[in-house]
Amino acid sequence: MSDMEKVLEMLTGMNQRMDAMQGDVAALRGEMSALQKDMAALQKDMASLQKDTAALQKDMVTKEELQQAKGDMMALMEAYFTPKFNLLADQIKLTQEKQAPMEALEQTEDRLDVLEVVVKSHSEDIRRLKKAQ
Repeated sequence: MSDMEKVLEMLTGMNQRMDAMQGDVAALRGEMSALQKDMAALQKDMASLQKDTAALQKDMVTKEELQQAKGDMMALMEAYFTPKFNLLADQIKLTQEKQAPMEALEQTEDRLDVLEVVVKSHSEDIRRLKKAQ
């Protein structure tokens, strides 16, 4: 297998990994979009809850009742967001694990630079030999 074929094989592998990472990023963006929609809905719910709270205050709501409502809201938010954030963190972790380490990329770049010089040198030698014939 020639050096050029090896380089092409390496580049093909890198492209496949990059395509996979782009797919993962697109999936994460989709999940983030859904999460943003969920957050918007929750903000609407929270605005509605604030209106309800204002109405309750007008009706001389006691401090204990407000504390209870706050506790319920916090429990709902925790039950709603914690699993979503955990899933998002897992997806980010998987994406980071799939990424090639920076050291490997730097080594590959160094090797690619050397290969480029060698290919240029060989191409020049071939050109001179053809010219000599």
